[in-house]
Amino acid sequence: MIVTLFSGLGTASASEAVLMDGSYEGTGQGRNGDIVLRVSLQDQAITDIEVVSQNETPRFWEKAVALLSRIIAANSPEVDAISGATKSSEGIKAAVRDALAKADGSIPGSGTAEDPFVISTPAQRRAKPKRAATFWSLPVCCVWGFPHRGKILSLPR
Repeated sequence: MIVTLFSGLGTASASEAVLMDGSYEGTGQGRNGDIVLRVSLQDQAITDIEVVSQNETPRFWEKAVALLSRIIAANSPEVDAISGATKSSEGIKAAVRDALAKADGSIPGSGTAEDPFVISTPAQRRAKPKRAATFWSLPVCCVWGFPHRGKILSLPR
């Protein structure tokens, strides 16, 4: 009943990633070990990528580090690897993917009574809804301002 009543309020799907603002560290495997990057996000966009640590061969790393600006410009780690520094490039992309996974504030579930959205991660708890309403004494809530607008939520007690 609640889903039907509010189904027209939002158009975002449950599969869309919602990236929370902040800085997140991610790790990827390069040729010579872990590559650790700090990815900064603001308004769903990658604004900066900082190298925290890496042990790559300097001549390969100098080539691969150019990938950072490409990732920022594309707002995605899904860019072409640097020829001649493939392993380092793949490590950089994996580290960015790992950081973005930590920033994912989207909520699992389909939004139905049988499979509600479940708010369970710190990023999801930090999100600020525009307006919330609890209906009767049911353990469900509809929240506007999240990607699941008008869907059924299950909130931790």
